[in-house]
Amino acid sequence: GHVFNMLHDNSKPCVGLNGPGSASRHVMAPVMAHVGPEEPWSPCSARFITDFLDNGYGHCLLDKPAAPLHLPVTFPGKDYDA
Repeated sequence: GHVFNMLHDNSKPCVGLNGPGSASRHVMAPVMAHVGPEEPWSPCSARFITDFLDNGYGHCLLDKPAAPLHLPVTFPGKDYDA
């Protein structure tokens, strides 16, 4: 969400869009907890991403990658436990 300039769901601009008590149930919650699969994005996050795309900032998402991204076989934390 931060890549798209989204605010945390408990920020002032989001409170009116999200309604009371919903700031901790979505991806942009200030502290990560369980995110329900039925509605991972809050109304505020939906508004931010819609505005981002409607204002022409998402054109880079249409760029094809120059080469496939090869991911490591082991996941972070498996080789390094910092």
